[in-house]
Amino acid sequence: MVLPLLAIVLVGAFDVGLLTMDHQILQNAAREGARYAALPGNDMAQDPGALGRIRQRVRDYLAAEGIQVTDGDVTVDQGSPACEVSYADGTTVGCSRVRIVYSKELYFPGLNLLGLDPVDLEGDAVFRNLFGN
Repeated sequence: MVLPLLAIVLVGAFDVGLLTMDHQILQNAAREGARYAALPGNDMAQDPGALGRIRQRVRDYLAAEGIQVTDGDVTVDQGSPACEVSYADGTTVGCSRVRIVYSKELYFPGLNLLGLDPVDLEGDAVFRNLFGN
């Protein structure tokens, strides 16, 4: 009588572990994307191809971990005010923010009886730009 309940708890714990792992991977990919977007050679205002390179960097990172996203799932904002700094000479340096959204199917489909399938995960990171705006 206890065995089915124990099995559900173990399966749930397994899925929560997988969700936590995927969320951490998304966070790392967003951090890598924001770091890459903040580099001087990736100013989207100066180089229209920079957006594609930044998104590709994020997608490559995720693909290496077995997660597939589209360009529409990766948002890049190089004018984020999250850590903007203005200097006395009038130079303003903004931030690059990368957000990734990903819909994760649970490993055990029986858990969707609880209304948990799929689970939307998000990775979000901000880096100060190394180029002036």
